[in-house]
Amino acid sequence: MKLFLAATSFLLFILMACDKGSQIPSVVPPPVNQDKIDGDLLVKTLQVSLNTNDTSKTIYTWDSNDRLIGLEISGKLSGSNSRGKYRIIRLPDGKLKSITAVQGFGPFVDSIVYDIHYLFFNGSSRLYYAIGTYYGTIPVSKDSIFYAYNVNEQIAMKLTYNNLNGTMKPTFKDEYIYNASGDLISYLLYAVDGFGNYYLSSTSTINYNLHKSAISFGDFGYVAYGPTVSLHSPSDGKNVSTGSSGKTYTSTYSNYLYNSFDRPYENFSSLLPQPDGFNSKYLYYYK
Repeated sequence: MKLFLAATSFLLFILMACDKGSQIPSVVPPPVNQDKIDGDLLVKTLQVSLNTNDTSKTIYTWDSNDRLIGLEISGKLSGSNSRGKYRIIRLPDGKLKSITAVQGFGPFVDSIVYDIHYLFFNGSSRLYYAIGTYYGTIPVSKDSIFYAYNVNEQIAMKLTYNNLNGTMKPTFKDEYIYNASGDLISYLLYAVDGFGNYYLSSTSTINYNLHKSAISFGDFGYVAYGPTVSLHSPSDGKNVSTGSSGKTYTSTYSNYLYNSFDRPYENFSSLLPQPDGFNSKYLYYYK
């Protein structure tokens, strides 16, 4: 199962007033909202729908070594509630041990627990396979996820199989292509039809500049969240998705602005053809 989750919530601004008739200087407390765009470690993103003004928020939690250990999504986007939570357990060397992902509302909450395994080769530990166990509104089932590498020892393919009632069936295939800097420039997602054959479900192509990306998820992205793994910032991006109906949607990302740490603090996205609420503004906050 793939979790496609959006992220955001409303910004809070505190207005302080003082009595000009008083002879005693006012003591202004520090603002409640500590959001700042200048920093190097991402702590929050907002996605604001420009059509409906809905906002979805993502909060990032880090350990004392600045390693990601949690991510929580809340709010509303284009009239739909967005909610998700990830809890990351790491080994002493920082590698992933397990990830718990939760999404849904009320009685319709599903959770997935990923147990992650590495293989030591060529002098380092590489992501080898993961087992995802699903709990919730569907019968308990398991996904087995396997990884293949290219000659540069980058993950080039991710194969996902579902094991329900003792039968292992392919469900997804992801293919990744990188540039010389190691940034992901092409991402192809294949689904499986009713005959067990792969078909191309969506493609993403991205160009990069020399600015830093807001965040790079590393192995967490390859296992549970999505391949946000590049170290550089997109100069422009295009995602072409074709569903089973054959209808194609094209998303574009543009107008990036950067802080003094060379991290993006704002950009825009649009979707064609144009449903209501799918033009968005992204805001990034750091510490």
